[in-house]
Amino acid sequence: MNIQSVLTTLPYLFKAGITPFFWGSHGIGKSEVIRQAAKALGDWKCFDFRLNTQADVGDILGLQDFEKDSKGHITSSTHYKPKWLEDCIDFCNENPEKGAIVFFDELNRAARHDMVGPIFQMSIDRRLHIWKFPKNLHIVVASNPNTDDYNVLNLDDKALLDRFCHIKFTPSRKEFFEYARVKDTSSSIIDFLVEQPTFIEDSNNLEQFTVDEYTRPSRRTWLNSVDKLLKLDMPKQEFQETLKGLVGTTAASSFLAAMEKADKPLTAEQVLNKYSKNKTVDGKKVRVKSEYAELVAKFKVAESGARIDLFKVTNENIEAELKKSEKAITKKKGENLVDYLIDLPGDVSASVLREWFILPSCKDFFYNNKFRQDELIAKIASARKKDVEDKEKEETSK
Repeated sequence: MNIQSVLTTLPYLFKAGITPFFWGSHGIGKSEVIRQAAKALGDWKCFDFRLNTQADVGDILGLQDFEKDSKGHITSSTHYKPKWLEDCIDFCNENPEKGAIVFFDELNRAARHDMVGPIFQMSIDRRLHIWKFPKNLHIVVASNPNTDDYNVLNLDDKALLDRFCHIKFTPSRKEFFEYARVKDTSSSIIDFLVEQPTFIEDSNNLEQFTVDEYTRPSRRTWLNSVDKLLKLDMPKQEFQETLKGLVGTTAASSFLAAMEKADKPLTAEQVLNKYSKNKTVDGKKVRVKSEYAELVAKFKVAESGARIDLFKVTNENIEAELKKSEKAITKKKGENLVDYLIDLPGDVSASVLREWFILPSCKDFFYNNKFRQDELIAKIASARKKDVEDKEKEETSK
């Protein structure tokens, strides 16, 4: 991400409770962009820690001491609250409309490996020892890329790294020159670097670096991070980059491609409540199917073959909805469900009906209601007969 993308993305990550983990070479502007973000958010407080300059874990945690009872007997040990945390919490409590960012830079170059654990605790649990962080206190972590240019700690705990959104920070040269002019840098330097940008930095190793080494799709990430960002309606480009930092490039690309597909699986709501309706025509009640039934018919005869993948998603969503209640489904939902089952490919109907038939919410309807019962039974029987014939053919060919 470049600077503008970071400034756009950070508010969404903070709102979703996701801790960003920036990767970028030294001097590229990681600290500066966090300060810019704090200012852009409304003059938030910004605490900047360079972990390679902290001599001891006590610098971050606060020093230990003994607690004593009224007679002076030692009863337990505790940590004093570090001054930086006290200032941070006080600012957040005194300015609820604003917030604070605690920026831990160069995590994988910390002076001691035992300093890494507390940073993870603050990033993941939003607390340090017994002190809980206010909701408007946010952690940002950064590290140098694991390349030949740096002597770094090995951060290979996948369970911990899975809790972050990993971002490769690559500010554009245009942004660098704009920043240099704002800083009133000598024009001779800017002109020289504009003409010969290869002297800005050696970016060969950084170009080869990818955050995919630290990102893996997991159930927790999909539910706790991706889902929250999706519901926040992020700008498309920033969402795409953020998604890669959460689940990796391959999973992100597949998910984004699925979202762009024209064919979408039906929802449980569309099947149970909107699949068909009763209508009076010439004094007679008839069953009129909706556009959702037309989609099922389309998916059954798709050029690439029946869209079993879409039916599978719909059926899992329907089953989840049916399992939510012990109460019997309404007559309307039951009839829509039967209409849908009859329209599905026979083998698909047979497989899901076995599961749905015994659900508390469906049992009464399927046992006592005669709606299109003969058609449904005939469809399932035909599917089972075909299944037996296919198996016999397979055995014969063997």
